[in-house]
Amino acid sequence: MSRKKRRTDRSWWRKQGVVRRAAFSGSLVAAVVLVIWIFVPFGGSGEGGGGAMSDNPATGAEAPAFTLPTAAGGEVSLTDHLGQNAVLLYFNEGVG
Repeated sequence: MSRKKRRTDRSWWRKQGVVRRAAFSGSLVAAVVLVIWIFVPFGGSGEGGGGAMSDNPATGAEAPAFTLPTAAGGEVSLTDHLGQNAVLLYFNEGVG
């Protein structure tokens, strides 16, 4: 009598079909999460966002007065640059 290893000798999670389905399901979930993360905006800085800053001024409107700290320890205000062409660069440090 020859000793053949039967497929039923394996644990249920070691069967080839179960492992394939689990790998496929995990890959599918990862792909869906990646697509959502790329295409769904977090927060609401746009016109239709409705996030925490929904009172943003419209495009072309006058900027509100503000004062910001400088790297040297001083402060700079928007009123310091009245009558000049000014560009404000803003770098978001992340969500949270």
